[in-house]
Amino acid sequence: MMNKLIFGHAFVLKPLLASLRTLHSDDSITVIQDLDTKLAENAEHQKTLAYLLAKKYLEPAVYQKGNNELLQEAEQWQHQKDSLVDFLNDDNKTVRETRKLLQYTCKSKMLMGFDGAVFQQFVEQILVYSRTYIGFKLKCGITLRERMV
Repeated sequence: MMNKLIFGHAFVLKPLLASLRTLHSDDSITVIQDLDTKLAENAEHQKTLAYLLAKKYLEPAVYQKGNNELLQEAEQWQHQKDSLVDFLNDDNKTVRETRKLLQYTCKSKMLMGFDGAVFQQFVEQILVYSRTYIGFKLKCGITLRERMV
């Protein structure tokens, strides 16, 4: 498996790295900033409601209803923001792992035997499809399907 990557890195890993770099874009960062703005506005609305309740301009039931709606909105926006941040962090990890694998395959010569250190450095998981096919899920996100001989 590693020998295939060593000889085919220009056809597999270089295009993968190029597409990963363009994938994680400024759009996600802009959406996160918009969500931060919405969360700040939501907090201000909550403060305003609390102020109106303290001055007895609002009935407690009206305050409770409005505050619950604001809390639900804030929770949804926070969840969206957390999901985007997790996606960007995973994406950065994938780019980093792909770059590491590409550097290794560019410099390495054909392996004559199994190297456990190299295997652990790049392989995340082994998948068994059948008695004749297995897959190696790499840390960079790709899965290589191999036929057992």
